[in-house]
Amino acid sequence: AAIRTHKQARAMLAWGHRVWVLTPHCPGLARQQVLDGVPVVRARTLGRSRMQRFLAFAFSATCELLRRRREYDLVHLLSFGPLDLLPVLAAKVLGKRVLYQMTMMPPPGSKLGGGASFWMRAGLYLLDGITVLSTPMFRVFEAEKLGVRRIAVIPVGVDTNLFHAASTSEKIELRRQLQLEEDARYLCFVGSVVERKGVDTLISAFEQVALERSQARLLIVGPDSFVGPGLEGPAYRRDQAFADALKGRLQAAGLARRVVFTGRTDRVVDYLRASDLFVFPSRREGLPNVLLEAMATALPCIVSDLDGVSAEIITD
Repeated sequence: AAIRTHKQARAMLAWGHRVWVLTPHCPGLARQQVLDGVPVVRARTLGRSRMQRFLAFAFSATCELLRRRREYDLVHLLSFGPLDLLPVLAAKVLGKRVLYQMTMMPPPGSKLGGGASFWMRAGLYLLDGITVLSTPMFRVFEAEKLGVRRIAVIPVGVDTNLFHAASTSEKIELRRQLQLEEDARYLCFVGSVVERKGVDTLISAFEQVALERSQARLLIVGPDSFVGPGLEGPAYRRDQAFADALKGRLQAAGLARRVVFTGRTDRVVDYLRASDLFVFPSRREGLPNVLLEAMATALPCIVSDLDGVSAEIITD
């Protein structure tokens, strides 16, 4: 959602709209800042647990929306839950329009909002519009009869000036720059090293492939560190323990030197163009942009089913 907000805000500025972003404050960052021409306002958060910080952000974000009521006409949400009802109500009282862009499929078998479904359903009827990334996401709302007429399916796009196939010479040069082996066969995964992304399944599969293919290498491109300022609480500790356990598993199996963890990086396109195959065993997505980027880079793709989302874009 953060990456999507960044791209959309810059595009809307280019089209002549005024845009500003309201987001939680994290330690070490300014309360207000302009990034790539986009004003960013970071609302106060308090407390140690994730729930406490969410509650504090809902209240402080509502205050910001009231205080800056002359600075916007529409509120664009990229998440929606019970704690978002307060700022949504404030915006509606002020006569503003509210749009929700759903970027993630709900867990299999669950209803929108889970245990808070009554409040979620009530809140959804307050919205002026909903956009979803794929037809399966649309069917989630359709099944629960949640104002389908106000929903539009708007998929994501890919910048093909960046994401396109590499020639043999380009791939060799990219591998040299990225300090990768020239003659190895690289399987590439892009995403955070968390359980939802299925990285444990990926490691299990690679352990088998590595026994049969001596040239096989695995690139895990994305954040693998989840501790630091603003990242306190049990959820972050679980993510860190998950990533650390996978690295320990590879070390014990003697595969650590055949798996590259890049950490957070701005060179995703270079890693894709330097690879031979894309693997994405994620357990839940909305419409994974990186899958489209891998396809634009002309990589063969091995992908989990993703509740029907994959079937829209992948031919088996």
